[in-house]
Amino acid sequence: MSLSLQPNAKMQKSKMTRTRSRMIFYCAVMALPILQFCVFYIYTHINSFILAFQNYSIDDSGVGYKVVFAGIENFIVAVNLLVEKSHLIKNSLITYVVCNLGIICLSLIFSFYIYKRFVGHSLFRVILFMPQIISSVVFAILFEHIANILYPDLVLRLTGETVKGLLKTAPFITLVFFTLWIGFGANVLLFTGSMSGIDQSLVESASLDGVNIVQEFWHITLPMIFPTIVTFLVTGIAGIFNNQMSLYTFYGGAADPDIQNLAYYIYVQTRDSDVIRPSAKYMSYSEIIALGLFLTAIVLPLSLGLRKFLEKYGPRVD
Repeated sequence: MSLSLQPNAKMQKSKMTRTRSRMIFYCAVMALPILQFCVFYIYTHINSFILAFQNYSIDDSGVGYKVVFAGIENFIVAVNLLVEKSHLIKNSLITYVVCNLGIICLSLIFSFYIYKRFVGHSLFRVILFMPQIISSVVFAILFEHIANILYPDLVLRLTGETVKGLLKTAPFITLVFFTLWIGFGANVLLFTGSMSGIDQSLVESASLDGVNIVQEFWHITLPMIFPTIVTFLVTGIAGIFNNQMSLYTFYGGAADPDIQNLAYYIYVQTRDSDVIRPSAKYMSYSEIIALGLFLTAIVLPLSLGLRKFLEKYGPRVD
């Protein structure tokens, strides 16, 4: 009887050993990403939330900092800043409407063109995706050369008139164009992928019923890929106060106040700030974090509300 159980016991022991080895391997692989998530996401966000309600001052001994509870003082500073520099919000909203919504609309058109394999679709795919392949800094340098050096030289040769570069004479419009240009790639890639998943029998059936290309785009393609469009629109809302329009890449910390938006302003403030306000020109870390939390409180309900609205009133497949 014991002889018959021995092979079974060995198999059971071998199975437990394999299971233990797999668990050790799994823990070893997952340890680093879980640690990163805990430190760089959970800890930093909790610490940032606490920091928004604190202020720092030099200790009486002159060495180290003294922490005091600030209440909502930092949030009052953040709200006053938004009221005082309302043009930053205006430029951020213009950036969202023109760049995000504009990119989505144009990306849908170009994606449909590529999806239908019209003339030159492969060339369009490469041209539109090029900004995603080349480093954004390198692409910005190339664009700056075209706008500030090549354009004035071309105008001088054609008309004999001396003009300044586009980034100097019409900086905001030029930056909007640049943002539109470099924003096509990922959108076109995802929209084209979504369109490729449409059942071709549905398209062929519609074609037999006399549906033209515009009707196919409006009544078949858009409803079928609408979940992808919703994702872009909702995440775009969160990017209202995150999109710098590459201002820092072109101008560093010296962009003209008229073309600055909120994302650029917060970035420059964070770059030159400290736990104690370095000067009246800059905010402290606590005030910047309070501003970020206040903007999050604005964006979060907008994102959720837009998603619910689009899912309720958007086009449906049926």
